[in-house]
Amino acid sequence: MKPEHRILIVDDDPVNLDIMMEILASEYSCAAVSSGEDALKAEKNFKPDIILLDIMMPGMDGYEVCRRIREGETHRFTKIILVSGKSMTEDRLRGYDAGADDYITKPFNDDELLAKIKVFLKLKRLEEVDAVKRDIINIFSHETRTPLSAIVGPAEMLLEDKALGKENRELAELILQGAKQIADLVHKTTMLCRLKSGFRMRVSEFKASECINEAVKKKLPEAEAKNISIKIYNEPDFQISGDRETLVEALTMLIENAVIYSEKESHINIKTACGDKDTAFIVEDCGKGLEKNTEQIFDDFRITDSRRHIKGMGIGLSIVKHIAEIHGGSVEAEDSPCGGAVFRMFIPHRDGLK
Repeated sequence: MKPEHRILIVDDDPVNLDIMMEILASEYSCAAVSSGEDALKAEKNFKPDIILLDIMMPGMDGYEVCRRIREGETHRFTKIILVSGKSMTEDRLRGYDAGADDYITKPFNDDELLAKIKVFLKLKRLEEVDAVKRDIINIFSHETRTPLSAIVGPAEMLLEDKALGKENRELAELILQGAKQIADLVHKTTMLCRLKSGFRMRVSEFKASECINEAVKKKLPEAEAKNISIKIYNEPDFQISGDRETLVEALTMLIENAVIYSEKESHINIKTACGDKDTAFIVEDCGKGLEKNTEQIFDDFRITDSRRHIKGMGIGLSIVKHIAEIHGGSVEAEDSPCGGAVFRMFIPHRDGLK
């Protein structure tokens, strides 16, 4: 059976080419070239998973080959391991700067070379799978917006019809609720992928109260539907430096979590507290409290034994954790003395209170 993985060997020394071919050819599909120019051609046609690239070659050296490969997007997951007799730190750094993934010094150990190749083949596969997941989620998010709008709009119009019978009203409410749940899941999943894929903050200065008020406004209808009052204790107000949009998102999800698990006709407390290095956003609910595994409830798609956090697979709380961490902060949860649960999000501040 033809080996699944492809390795391109680039070296101007025929002896080195023969040695590496002998080591690798029994396990992998290999191709060998002796110049930088031929390496660029082979990279496009052979489509290797890994390139073992000699640095010192006449004409185009390995650094330049590496840079040119990294300029394109066609084979962005291809792993490049530089192979050279140079062992100085500055040579390694130059290679990494050119886009190499690793560096092995001649004369190399056969077992070390094989071990590196296995590691980078696994890494390449994981990166490709992650990219496919992100693409699928992005496509799903984009392609569901129009059909969901076509469901939500008509369902809301039906519910506005006072002549609608009880049975049909219940059906319309189920349709609307289901569509909104799908839209919410798509939004949260897409948000989580953005946060885990090199998210860049848009930093600005704003008051803590601005974030709280905007988040409360988003979830007030759901709270009112359960006759839950939201009490805000935000004196004195604090100045925050961070990404306002994502902090509002995090607070919205903490409030949503509190509304979901609070009893009807209860209340939710939202507070801020200023420490020496950070501002704490505190959301306290009147639910059933936490059982255990309070740290794990912030994990991605984590379903715990907790009474409180089965719904939604924990995506919202995971997003809260990621948003806190990209700000250099943290989150924690514990049982409240009054019987519910307390969630705290700590965001480092710069200017203190104003």
